[in-house]
Amino acid sequence: MADKTITVRENTSFTLTLQLRTFRNESAPTAIQNIAGYAFRLVVKRDRDDADAIALVNLAGAIVTAASGTFSFTLTPAHTALASGTYPGEIRWWSSGTVTDPPTDAWTADYVVARRLIAP
Repeated sequence: MADKTITVRENTSFTLTLQLRTFRNESAPTAIQNIAGYAFRLVVKRDRDDADAIALVNLAGAIVTAASGTFSFTLTPAHTALASGTYPGEIRWWSSGTVTDPPTDAWTADYVVARRLIAP
């Protein structure tokens, strides 16, 4: 079971906004994490074991409000033009602000592409 589910419609655009909390801190699992200087990536693949170089989506995130732990990803039709289905993904972050391996931490994600509704 994934930590997050991201549902998109085929060939659409939207902004996905998330908030990072200190979820691994047993004494304060819901405290807000200040993300000043962090870097974020959304990576979606056909298969979890695929190399990042062949990811279907490999998108940098942007900090919205560092003090409240809020960041976002701007998805365009280039990121949602996948066949309908569920793809494995990760939302990764680096507290150093530099995207290197391994990340500081990550959430697993089910990236669900829903069929676009067609007007009659």
